[in-house]
Amino acid sequence: MKYFQFSVRQLVVMLSVMAILVAVWQWTLQPSHSDRLAQVLRTSVEKRNVDSAKRAIQLGADVDPVSFSLLDIAVMNRDRPMIDMLLTEGAIPQRALEEVLRSGDAKLLDDFMERGAAPKWSDVKTLIAEGDLEALRLLIPRIAKITGHDNSNPNTGWDLFLDYAITAPEHCRHALIEDLLKDRSQSSLNALEYADWIQQRDVIEQFRAHGFRYGLPEMVALGRIEEVQSLLKSKPDIVRDQPYLGPWNIGSSGTLALSLKHGHHQISMLLLAAGATTEGPSQFRDLLIVFAASKPNLDVLKQVLDRSADWYDPSNVVNGSPIDYLLRSCVGEPESVRLLLDAGVPLNEKFGTELILAIDGLGRCNPKEYPRQIEVVRILHQADASQQTSSREMQSIDDYCRKKYGFQNLDELMHNQSLPR
Repeated sequence: MKYFQFSVRQLVVMLSVMAILVAVWQWTLQPSHSDRLAQVLRTSVEKRNVDSAKRAIQLGADVDPVSFSLLDIAVMNRDRPMIDMLLTEGAIPQRALEEVLRSGDAKLLDDFMERGAAPKWSDVKTLIAEGDLEALRLLIPRIAKITGHDNSNPNTGWDLFLDYAITAPEHCRHALIEDLLKDRSQSSLNALEYADWIQQRDVIEQFRAHGFRYGLPEMVALGRIEEVQSLLKSKPDIVRDQPYLGPWNIGSSGTLALSLKHGHHQISMLLLAAGATTEGPSQFRDLLIVFAASKPNLDVLKQVLDRSADWYDPSNVVNGSPIDYLLRSCVGEPESVRLLLDAGVPLNEKFGTELILAIDGLGRCNPKEYPRQIEVVRILHQADASQQTSSREMQSIDDYCRKKYGFQNLDELMHNQSLPR
């Protein structure tokens, strides 16, 4: 009996503890005061009850909760009184800007922007990918206020918008570009090249239909050989006297630079035959050499070098010899490097600069390119060896080969046709 009474006492204690635990658990499940206010506020916004929403905010409800935007809800409801109240109470307009753009309400967008909201280029890219023409049309008159680019040049934003518009879905691309081209007297050469690169021929014709310039620079950039031939035949002096004010802004060398840059070798030969020169600042002539050598056609490169007498001026070269530029920008071509050296293009005054760049280039080569890059290393090694070099300078090259790729010295690297795995 005694044992039974003790067990009953234990049972009572256990039941009491369990009851307390259940009560605590139920209490923890009850929403807190702040949670209840947040729910009241959200419900009020959803039901368009401005007075109820304002009372909830006055009692302490967060007007801008982390998990969702009350402004988004108000904008989706097109509830202007609620929007004004939330903004007055401190809601952050930037968080609802995307929804404002989708609303198509220009006045609302201006109000949000006056309160500090700023469209970003990421918003433009998203809207273009979605093909939201109505939202994009809101942004076109406000291009200068889109953040994320240099606003000092008013054309920069327009050119960027046009580049993005070229990639818009087919159902809205034409209309979007038409809106962008209104009241414009000229298109961007970059946009024209980009449209050609992604094979949007209809966009190119759209540009031309608006009367945008389509002259020698544009034909050269797009590689239109027959059109260039026809123009040079009818206007043989155009290559020496043409109004191109593109990125180079130095006369006929601008079109020659475009053809060399894009590797349009046949057009380059046509321009050179028609009288295109390499006249211009020393650094520009250096770039002509680099363009000609990086997409090599030896006949073109020889002609450019022949017309660049006394073109190299060390005092005007910031980063050293044009061979530096060439090896920094691409995998070297043995014939180009040899031709540059034979033409008298000097190496950097600091021993081994180009050689180290060529050795670095081995790491960027695919298996087919590797033997050619090794040949570039050999050519530059021979060119360096013809100079007065100290054993310390040569040791620095050997040390570089060992640290970079694990070879004992430069000779071992040059006798291998692949890098160690």
